[in-house]
Amino acid sequence: MLQQNQKIEEQQKDYNGVVSKRHFEVDRELKDVCKQRLDSESELRAMENEFSREGHENYENKMTIIKEKEFDKLDNTRHTLEVKLQEDLIKAKEIEKKEFEDGRN
Repeated sequence: MLQQNQKIEEQQKDYNGVVSKRHFEVDRELKDVCKQRLDSESELRAMENEFSREGHENYENKMTIIKEKEFDKLDNTRHTLEVKLQEDLIKAKEIEKKEFEDGRN
């Protein structure tokens, strides 16, 4: 009976050693997995921030391009209108000058 108790105690010690060793390994694997998860989440947040920033920059650039096109269109319209008005003014002045000269003679 004493031998059986000693044998059972040895088996229990072996079992406890194996279990504690496995517990340690599983705990270490869990920590590694948690670290990998945190690293992945951090990388994901960094990528999300970068994509968000790039998207915002692209939107601003597109709006700038659109605004520049609109201003170019307005500038061209203004230029055309000013040229036409100046030509009309020159013609009107020439007619006025001609009428004045004809009135003198």
